[in-house]
Amino acid sequence: AYGLPVPPRHWMADDIDQALTAIDELAQKRHAFDFQIDGAVLKVNERALYATLGATAKSPRWAIAFKYEPERVETRLTSITIQVGRTGVLTPVAELEPVVLDGSTIRRATLHNAREIERKDIRSGDHVIIEKAGDVIPAVVRVLAEKRSGAAPPFSMPEDCPVCGERVTQREGEVATRCENLQCPAQLIRLLGHFASRGALDIEELGGVVADKLVERGLVTSPLDLFGLDLDSLAGLNLGTPQAPRIFGEKHAQRVLSALDRARRAPLADWLFALGIARIGKTVAFNIAAVHDDLEALVAARPLRDLLHLLDLQEAARRHNPRSRDNRGKSDAEKAELATTVDTLQGQIATQGAAGRAAEARRMSPAVWVPRRRVGSLIFWTRHRGRPSSKGCAASASILAVAARGRPPHRP
Repeated sequence: AYGLPVPPRHWMADDIDQALTAIDELAQKRHAFDFQIDGAVLKVNERALYATLGATAKSPRWAIAFKYEPERVETRLTSITIQVGRTGVLTPVAELEPVVLDGSTIRRATLHNAREIERKDIRSGDHVIIEKAGDVIPAVVRVLAEKRSGAAPPFSMPEDCPVCGERVTQREGEVATRCENLQCPAQLIRLLGHFASRGALDIEELGGVVADKLVERGLVTSPLDLFGLDLDSLAGLNLGTPQAPRIFGEKHAQRVLSALDRARRAPLADWLFALGIARIGKTVAFNIAAVHDDLEALVAARPLRDLLHLLDLQEAARRHNPRSRDNRGKSDAEKAELATTVDTLQGQIATQGAAGRAAEARRMSPAVWVPRRRVGSLIFWTRHRGRPSSKGCAASASILAVAARGRPPHRP
């Protein structure tokens, strides 16, 4: 194997029955290895067939994973706490009596949202069965209702953010409860961690307690404030308490400043991902950056401005809809006026969409790149010899000015 590590055991199978027998045998041996496994991988043992079988967007068709049933244990849920994420979503968390599960001690498990808690009828003090979802993330599988004392009331989400105290909201069509305060310290701390993560701008030593203390001391109120920090303020940062101080130090501070200096020259894709914009992951950020030189060019992009204007029109139409819940108490005359406004807005929406489709169709050449699949609000493109349909060229669904620059986005 050219000196590379290989699995300590593998099986050859001529049919599915032999493959299933091998999977069962591996299940008996899985805990004897020096490493943890969560399943088996079945591969076609003929490389010449790999190209013929091909691959999906996420995985090859010549290999498939078989996952074993995860290990489950019982413990007691002592309380339900609330965690505020970087996008403001409030996530209930189960605080558990420590228990060993699959080689590690588990003290907490996500409960996802209030609807999931209601579905499973989870309450403080319950005895629960937990597992590691995908052998990684602790999760509550079910409640042992027969062991419930009956004293704990049903859980309900807080009306105010537990960190900043602002009123929480639930957007239409969403299960999640959110804190909409962009200055919420909990959101900012997690956004700083994301901003500095290895997949984003890779700013060393800036996560965890360092981000926490920068926000607590008021040194940072947004990620961009990091670039205004100096050596003295960073080196003197107390990561402990007044009674038990723990100073960050000049050596660590210099590493952070050096990493911040490198981040100024980071690619646009890394910056777009680091900013924590909703629905902008690594792949979407890469494709946007492939057709824009910098942030200024992105902000000035006509397709993006057109799309934002279209969204504003759609929001205004929703707000003026006489049949909406917010307008139920209006008089007939007021509803008639609202209906007229909506008709006007719908006309503007139709005009905006038609103009965008026509503009993109004009920019496409006879040998064109046409939409192959959608991811969120973006379109990935593939080569096509004919002229695309107007529906396929809809600019209102894409913020990539692909045709305007005469080339498709690069594939990551």
